[in-house]
Amino acid sequence: MIIGLDAFGDTVAFDTFNIVDNFYRLELMNMKADEISIKEQIDTVIDNESKEEWHYTQVLLALFQNNLEAGNLQLDGMPVEYIKIKKRKKEDLLWNEMKYIPYDKNVYDYYFIDKYVEALQTYEYAVQPVGAGNVVGNNIYSEIEADFEGAWLVDKDRDFQLFFNLEISPYETVVPTSVIETLGGQYPIVFSNENIKYRKGELKCMLVSNSTESKGAIDRKQEKILRNNIMSFLTDKKPKLYKDSSGEMMVIMLSGNPILTPINELSQQMYDLEVEFVEIAGTDSKSLIENGLLDLEEGELHDRTRI
Repeated sequence: MIIGLDAFGDTVAFDTFNIVDNFYRLELMNMKADEISIKEQIDTVIDNESKEEWHYTQVLLALFQNNLEAGNLQLDGMPVEYIKIKKRKKEDLLWNEMKYIPYDKNVYDYYFIDKYVEALQTYEYAVQPVGAGNVVGNNIYSEIEADFEGAWLVDKDRDFQLFFNLEISPYETVVPTSVIETLGGQYPIVFSNENIKYRKGELKCMLVSNSTESKGAIDRKQEKILRNNIMSFLTDKKPKLYKDSSGEMMVIMLSGNPILTPINELSQQMYDLEVEFVEIAGTDSKSLIENGLLDLEEGELHDRTRI
């Protein structure tokens, strides 16, 4: 509802409510505005003597107090200290916390990349303001469909896409059992550890630098740099996250020695890589943190960069 105007904008009417659904953008032109307020509820008493304070039903509140701040920036008058980013698979109920970013009123947008996603999976993300004493405000939701090509090996700081001539062995799910044959018994007794269940696998691919791919000709120097970087990454004896385009994802450790094989047909200018790995943990936030792959409180502020 715009006070003083009906749905057609030309008649005084205080009892006209214009219902708007899926409202994402507001553009004002050729006018002067003192305040813009959008709430989830419409039973609001208008007080022309003072500007509104943020309320938990608020969606947007622009007060134009020498700035252009609006949106979910306050907690019913309490200053915001952090912006919390959470995610979950669309079919799940529980949220995984992904990042705490210090709030700065002078920064318009915050930058966050989530590398820990499965291909062919729909995720819901929520951005939530957090005030003193861990008091939280309303979630702002966004739905994202994740997809990518090839296989990826990533950690908190680095990531490598393995794409060319990619061969992935069957994923073996290990459920250890012991078979005991008893004297006089026709059938054996099978024992299993109910807690142990993990996967392991192996992949092979050709390493191709971005420079070689973009130029269409072998860049020998960049190929050497790529080999050195990925071998340093693979031999640091730290957990990695593995994911592929079919939707498989797991926290892994290498279970064998990584092998670089020169391609003789290309005069040893390019190399194949072989890696064996074993699953060591889940992919929830707690497991990622415990394995050094995620830091909730390590966030960066960027001017004019979108979430």
